[in-house]
Amino acid sequence: MRRTQSPGDRRKVQVELTAEGRRLVWDVYGPMVRDGQTLLEELGVDEITAMAGLVNKLSQLTEEHIRRVSTRDAERGERVGG
Repeated sequence: MRRTQSPGDRRKVQVELTAEGRRLVWDVYGPMVRDGQTLLEELGVDEITAMAGLVNKLSQLTEEHIRRVSTRDAERGERVGG
């Protein structure tokens, strides 16, 4: 990792991965990415459509939960997340 001072705001520190850091991340996650790609290439249209439907439903459920929690917290005078 490399840390540099923000040119626009001296109070901030910017953090970025070095080439070595990117290599280490790929060493860990690369095999999973490749295996996942292979798995997805083997799926048929019906399976992909079913997965997309499930992801959409889970996304809607998450959004509904966020609204419910936000409304509840606002009624209590609390901030969401703390």
